[in-house]
Amino acid sequence: MPASASASASAQAALNFGKFLQGKVELARTSMQAGQGQSNDQVEAEFAARRAKVAGPG
Repeated sequence: MPASASASASAQAALNFGKFLQGKVELARTSMQAGQGQSNDQVEAEFAARRAKVAGPG
């Protein structure tokens, strides 16, 4: 693939990812505004419990 085509493909991939990420952010904001989100403390507690479960005893 020529360098210009590679650069164009990279630019398109970056644009696509930016659009994808913006969609996820908008969805998350909408969920939070609707009261469907979790606080950072809730998320931290949930994942601490998951890590403890995976680690097992001792």
